[in-house]
Amino acid sequence: MSDGICGTALREAQLLQAGAGDRKKGALVLAQAELAEAEKRHAPTSPQLARPLLAVAAALHDLDCHEEADGLEDRAIALMRQWPVDEALASELYNLGLGRLWRKRPSSAVDLLAWAAPVARQLPAKPWFLDGLLKALGDAHRDLGQWDQARAAFEEALSAARSRPQPAGWIGGALILRGLASVAIGRGDLPAAESLLREALAEESKAQGEGYWEVAEVLDELAQVLRSRGDVEGALMLEGQALEILAKYQGPRFEQLAQALRARRR
Repeated sequence: MSDGICGTALREAQLLQAGAGDRKKGALVLAQAELAEAEKRHAPTSPQLARPLLAVAAALHDLDCHEEADGLEDRAIALMRQWPVDEALASELYNLGLGRLWRKRPSSAVDLLAWAAPVARQLPAKPWFLDGLLKALGDAHRDLGQWDQARAAFEEALSAARSRPQPAGWIGGALILRGLASVAIGRGDLPAAESLLREALAEESKAQGEGYWEVAEVLDELAQVLRSRGDVEGALMLEGQALEILAKYQGPRFEQLAQALRARRR
């Protein structure tokens, strides 16, 4: 029996041992087996270990074992510094940066996304990649209260996005404008925030239609700015529009937003 067949049989046996039907645990067992095999073939400092480490980390994240997963990711990231500076590296850093951002680790996200940004700028065949990466970098800087850096990242993302024709239904511009509005709010510039959110609302409505749920989110954000500026009547009108849209949707996300809107209107 060849090594490849033996390896497959071993992984299948480990999968069964982990518990048939438990897909997430099975994926972890398979990833751990791949890592163990890679560690036999490569030195501990080999960049070849980065991908197996990331695979185990991804499986751990699926099981909500985020602390353990982040530790493996950190090991992989150190090894990735030996990778060629190319699209594969940028894509991996982007995904890792998004994960750190979602798990409320903006400082780490900034490091990863800033590392990937120079590579992304050199990928003209994948312009949407650059927009998303820079938007995420702006989000991370904003979460750290680094307003100047956040604004610069959002503005570069918006400039890149608007430098080419946009496909029908594209909402990237609205998302970036909402990011810029959040920076304006953080700096206390409510007039600028209102202007940016009105622009985002127009783009979102044009791209998705006025009844789309993300339009309700922009209406909510704009209503909050209007309330802060003392325009309660204008805020009530926008909140009512948002509630009409949300009434067509079901799910915790939509109900949570609707509850917040109703509470604000009391």
